[in-house]
Amino acid sequence: MTDLRPYFHKTITILKRPSVIITSSLIGLALLLTLGLAILDYQTNFIATRLGKLLVSTNRLRPQVGNIWQRIEAQTRTRKTIDENETLSLNDIQKGLPEPIRQNRFESEIIPETGIPGYVAIWKTPMPNTNINDRSLNDIITSRRIYQRGLAIMKALTLPDVHFHSQVRTRVEQLYEQLEDLSTISTDTLMIVEGDTLDALTPDSLKASVFNELAAEMIPALKETEKNTLMRTYQEGRIIQLFLYRDLGRYRGEIYRDKAPETPVPFTVSTHAVAQIFQFTPPDTTHTEPTMPLIDP
Repeated sequence: MTDLRPYFHKTITILKRPSVIITSSLIGLALLLTLGLAILDYQTNFIATRLGKLLVSTNRLRPQVGNIWQRIEAQTRTRKTIDENETLSLNDIQKGLPEPIRQNRFESEIIPETGIPGYVAIWKTPMPNTNINDRSLNDIITSRRIYQRGLAIMKALTLPDVHFHSQVRTRVEQLYEQLEDLSTISTDTLMIVEGDTLDALTPDSLKASVFNELAAEMIPALKETEKNTLMRTYQEGRIIQLFLYRDLGRYRGEIYRDKAPETPVPFTVSTHAVAQIFQFTPPDTTHTEPTMPLIDP
């Protein structure tokens, strides 16, 4: 059996050396100090606060590399793309986002990107299987801004008279069918009495006059009804896309609906209205927007 007493004696001798005693004391003191600072920081965040201030003050001296810096740069780029005025207000949260924004991502292209736009396209990308809570805030805000621009265009648009000529023409034909037995006196002329005179007009000439009179009466109401219908269609998310391009003294556009994607609805918008929507100063011009004449049936 090995005698361990010499080893114990040697160990005790080493531990009694002044250098060892001092070193052990310093280590113990450091441990106690560390423990005390840990308890202090846990209760007051004293060290974390001081360390944070130190890192901020020396931030510019450190190289901008690593995962943390990449995240910071990504957040900075995201903030730059969000207009400070375009935020989700408490009213939006209470009412909830419009259903088209919940179900779709709205995107747009504006050429040029700054200044007076010459071409604008707004379209939606369906997202039926994506929860609104899983989409980024930037995505929601951008979709909302584009959706509102499209809605503003819908409110400001004017539908051309020619869009309703077929309905006026149908009404003229119905009137002629109702008055068929009384409309003609001979096969070639139609006699009408006006005051003390008796005039002869060709049936086609009279039909054109009736068309113009009915158009002036019917088209304003038809325009209002159709515009309200298009507004509801847009708010229900059934507008696929719309285009807007600069024309002489105004903007022209087309609307594409999901139920009839092959048949666009043409419209016009004043330059002043487009300037308000896209926040640019319209050029000074004395040009008046041309009026579209009525077309005989």
